[in-house]
Amino acid sequence: MNQSSTYVSNQQKLQQLMQQAEIANFEELSQVSGVSQWQLNRLLTGLLPKLSIIDILKLSKVLNISLEGLLLEFETAQPLREDWKITNQENFGDVNTDTESLQKEYKQLQQKLDQQQETSHKEFQSASIAALESWLLQWPTAAIIAKKKS
Repeated sequence: MNQSSTYVSNQQKLQQLMQQAEIANFEELSQVSGVSQWQLNRLLTGLLPKLSIIDILKLSKVLNISLEGLLLEFETAQPLREDWKITNQENFGDVNTDTESLQKEYKQLQQKLDQQQETSHKEFQSASIAALESWLLQWPTAAIIAKKKS
């Protein structure tokens, strides 16, 4: 596929995605997504690997398509498409495992934070009571001295 046919093909794909997302033209897509028209032109000319992952994520969000879907839609190398699917399937289990371990760690940290808050609250109460107790014990003496001075 030569450069011009790649451009035309990618332009049609992008226009179809824009139509589904109710985006009128490339200028609006650029404004809504925050991706420069220069980067959009790179996408159209088949230079998807030259775009930053942040720009690709922005486009996938605005166009209401998954990151994988956008990459597969505009990637022209067939072997990469197959590798992406295999890698994605292999890593899916790892993502679930990572998510579970992160949730477990989050719960542990939340419990630790709750314990620290309770400990801090008790320490504050103890310190406040000690200060008040000391003040209350000294009050009668201070009152007598104040009376004598007035």
